[in-house]
Amino acid sequence: NTRYFVLNDDGSVSPQDDPELFLGRRGFKYPEELLVEAVILHNTDKVRQLLSEGADINACFWERKTDSFNGFCALSQACYMGDLEMAKILLEEYKAELEPSTVS
Repeated sequence: NTRYFVLNDDGSVSPQDDPELFLGRRGFKYPEELLVEAVILHNTDKVRQLLSEGADINACFWERKTDSFNGFCALSQACYMGDLEMAKILLEEYKAELEPSTVS
């Protein structure tokens, strides 16, 4: 019975041979993870709720450090999804920081 994935101390799941690669999390999700999910689903009400409750708009998740990629943030996902309305909300209403290495 070979295990191909490991459960890390922080609750994240990674491939056994690449523990730095984030595949997901079991149980509790951070508000910033919920924020990215809400952005992907274009749930503007949830985005505004999470930000009003203190979620960090510039938090970066699912990090895998390389020369050209540092992970996903709410703004990078809005851009990736081609969601101009969401990107404008994040930039204009909530002052998201534009970090080129996180915008895919």
